Amino acid sequence: MFKEKDILRELTILYIEDEKIILENITKVLELFVKKVITTDNTSDAFDLYTNETIDIIISDIELKGSSGIDFVKEIRRFDKKIPIIMISGYSRMFPSKSWCRSVVQGHSSVTCCCSRKGLS
Repeated sequence: MFKEKDILRELTILYIEDEKIILENITKVLELFVKKVITTDNTSDAFDLYTNETIDIIISDIELKGSSGIDFVKEIRRFDKKIPIIMISGYSRMFPSKSWCRSVVQGHSSVTCCCSRKGLS
């Protein structure tokens, strides 16, 4: 029987975040639980990493300098409908409503939106 910890230890996460301190801190936490965390601060490199590495989960900030995590997810979804994706943001204004979040993920149940403030559950 597998324990959740054992399953997590087999995962590789692609994490996209353009704020250096946040990237470093979240990466340190993720590394406590998963096999490997691959990081980048932009969607161009993220797409290259995704196509050249075996990725199990994508975690992406929504608002990145010079690019959009949302556009990145839409591009990934054109050919991969199954990989779990977590969209995060420290700005609650990025999530005006639950229906907005659903429209962003275009009905894909393997995309989750999270923000740092109350208002979206």
